[in-house]
Amino acid sequence: MKTSPFFQNKRKLNLLLTWMFISFVSTQLFAGTELILQEQEEIEYNQFSGVVLDKDTDEPLVFASLSVVGTNISTVTNTDGEFLIKIPKNLLNGDLVVSILGYVQKTIAISKLLNENNKIRLNVAVTKLSEVVFELPKDAKSLVRSMFKKKKVNNSDQHVKMTAFYRETTKKFSIKSRPNRCRSNHQGEQTIKRKSSWSKTT
Repeated sequence: MKTSPFFQNKRKLNLLLTWMFISFVSTQLFAGTELILQEQEEIEYNQFSGVVLDKDTDEPLVFASLSVVGTNISTVTNTDGEFLIKIPKNLLNGDLVVSILGYVQKTIAISKLLNENNKIRLNVAVTKLSEVVFELPKDAKSLVRSMFKKKKVNNSDQHVKMTAFYRETTKKFSIKSRPNRCRSNHQGEQTIKRKSSWSKTT
């Protein structure tokens, strides 16, 4: 069966339009990628490396955070306390914040960093607690009386439901054993579920 010239021309037109669309999209993608690469090449970086240490022991601090203030540029130290960070040259007048849990946060001017072999030492953070006073009872009777006075404070009247599980093994005729599962609550009630029935012995 022959195809009419109208459908043949329509098919050629569709193929031509598809080819033109693909060519246009490819050109735009290529141009966009080339522009991004040019922008990345235009941005110049300075690379800084070093180690973060405990000021008192000189031990390396693992997973310490280093971040440039006001940006999302950051890094963390490795298992040896070493770090490597790249900072754009237009941010060299900024500050670098070094922090880790349990130590005092430190802010360093990026302009004072060396390109390598930087040694950043952090002080241990000391948290002062409020004073605690212990009063010793005069005798055993006063201790017991004080305990009963504070019974309502130390023991809440509100009902609290707690469920605990444990397993135990019992034996019959020292031949077969079966595990029991027991569930108990705070009121001392117990429910035992049998896992299997006794096996008969010959």
